[in-house]
Amino acid sequence: MRLSAQALLSLATSLACFGAVVDAGGVLEVDLVFPRNETYAPGADMPVVFAFQNGDAEFVRYLEPAIDYFVWNLSDGNTVNSSFGEHRWAKTNWSNHKPGEPYFLHDFHGLFKPGMEGRWRLSWQVSWAICGEEEDDPEPVWRSNSYIQSVEYTINSKDGRAWDLVAATADDITCTTAFGVTINATDVVREVPKRKTVDGGTCAVVYHSSPTPNPCQIEVSSAAAASISASWTASLCSPWGKLTMPQDTPANCPSENGDVQRLAIAGVASLAVALGAIGFLLP
Repeated sequence: MRLSAQALLSLATSLACFGAVVDAGGVLEVDLVFPRNETYAPGADMPVVFAFQNGDAEFVRYLEPAIDYFVWNLSDGNTVNSSFGEHRWAKTNWSNHKPGEPYFLHDFHGLFKPGMEGRWRLSWQVSWAICGEEEDDPEPVWRSNSYIQSVEYTINSKDGRAWDLVAATADDITCTTAFGVTINATDVVREVPKRKTVDGGTCAVVYHSSPTPNPCQIEVSSAAAASISASWTASLCSPWGKLTMPQDTPANCPSENGDVQRLAIAGVASLAVALGAIGFLLP
């Protein structure tokens, strides 16, 4: 039996609406790694670290996950001290990432210097796009989901300890499942309605339930922590860092432009191997 061109087009359209099968579904987990509900000593800088678990799987690109956060000063009228950040999965580089390991994303903030002691809150949100499961709907329902959480911590020169990513992630006493969220995707993706603008034009269908997240299993190794510090130093020693934050420029910055460039490249290369992400400096 032959099908007319119109019938073939109708069939193709119907299949697109019903959903195409991708390589495999799976569970994406997004976690806050640092800071935690602890007391830290004042310092010139402090990292904010997140992680994608299973973030290199094929299905994740259809979810388009993103992380946004704000740092609030609870001791100063509950204000946002111009500290915020965002991470988009679409902008990550997985070329040097080792499968099965978490993919770290981090920023640095210089808010917690002496004189800025008090109670602080980091509010963060994970968002992702999904399509509905209604296969008889000519236009699948597209919506954005989000998970909002926060963690409070204290900056105190008397009782606080210097931040330590290795020690913090080795001790899960202050870790909780609330620090993570999981998205359980099926192996079906659907076309996004034309009225929606989504990269790639497709989105994932997810299950109604997801497994309990396990952010406490993540550990930052000494090598990864050293790479984070190297990234910070390279940022401060770069021409951009010296221009925007001259007061924070380390005394041991290389004097030659070539040395600065090599320092930056070394820090980035080390991060690519150990973390799969490059840290960025924020005020």
